[in-house]
Amino acid sequence: MSDETIVGCWQMVEAWNINDPSKPEQKTYPWGQPPLGYWVYDPAGNASVLISINPALPNIPNTVNWWDMTSDSVNSAMVASFDNCYAYFGTYTVDYATGVVTVNVVADVLRAYTGTAQPRPFK
Repeated sequence: MSDETIVGCWQMVEAWNINDPSKPEQKTYPWGQPPLGYWVYDPAGNASVLISINPALPNIPNTVNWWDMTSDSVNSAMVASFDNCYAYFGTYTVDYATGVVTVNVVADVLRAYTGTAQPRPFK
């Protein structure tokens, strides 16, 4: 085993989507350039990821009663937050030879990744 390790807290510097790798002009940056986000890997094999758009949404006034789920202002604030932030956690494995870390997702905010393996390249 080498001295390389992914254990730690890593700041995202780029996140893009692409439909066809042969057409790099079609890259989109849904989280902004650069995105806001951190990937945390602990020595026990646990991972957590939190990503937000850049620039981040403005703060919500502290006068909003978050416990009142019937309030239109709470609902619209929650929808905006969910549309502009993503989080998940689970365990991880690393393939240092190929530069791929895979998070085996236990749960995520929108339940789209729950129970799936999410491989991501890293440098």
